[in-house]
Amino acid sequence: MKYIVLCVFCSLSFMLQAQVQKVSKQYLNEYFDVCDSSVVKYIATIYYSDTVLSKASVVISNLKDNIVSECYYSNYVLGIKHGECKSYYENGKIKSIAHYDSGLLHGEVLCYFAGGQLKRRDVYKHNILQSGTCYGLNGNEIKYFPYLVAPEYPQGLKNLYKFIYIHTNYPDEAKRLGVKGTVIVRLFINKKGEITKYEIQKSVHPLLDAEALRVCKMLGNFKPGQEDGEYTNSIFVLPIKYEFE
Repeated sequence: MKYIVLCVFCSLSFMLQAQVQKVSKQYLNEYFDVCDSSVVKYIATIYYSDTVLSKASVVISNLKDNIVSECYYSNYVLGIKHGECKSYYENGKIKSIAHYDSGLLHGEVLCYFAGGQLKRRDVYKHNILQSGTCYGLNGNEIKYFPYLVAPEYPQGLKNLYKFIYIHTNYPDEAKRLGVKGTVIVRLFINKKGEITKYEIQKSVHPLLDAEALRVCKMLGNFKPGQEDGEYTNSIFVLPIKYEFE
């Protein structure tokens, strides 16, 4: 009986500990990539509400302890935003407020000039723009320009796949095993257009995954993505299909 009571107590203790919010920190460089302390420009404080699913709210601050951004994620490891995200100017004023649903823009997007004047008001429904208006410093409406611009391969998508086709060596062992399919690679691109990280989003087989990463690491710089007219860190999702006759 004592053993049973002890086990119940241990189980309850474990459950209570699991409910305690986990907090961790990451050093970030000038491009907001994870780095070591020698080149740190920002510090990300991650408040996990669910460590298994990586649900978290993330606050990024500069070295003067001024908040740069605040954002909620349904999966921080995969970079899936969910909920409200805010960014700030160095003077502490709001730069932007955007709303996401499972990684897609959903709801109102507001952007402001450093002086506090409204710069943009967009409305999205699952990443599809419903309405959008841009404003000048004087408050007058100006010609609309997109809130987000995806990164691009300089020679275009057709030439990107031509490059991949020319440089791909289909592993003989994969052919022997009859392995084929589409590997999806995520390329993390910084404000300069440099690829700073390669990640397999959808795996087919270790042999094809390795070949996809090998070829992707041969790619040069991209045209960086933009957010509200400014270059920004972004992710380029690249599906690579492997098949043989």
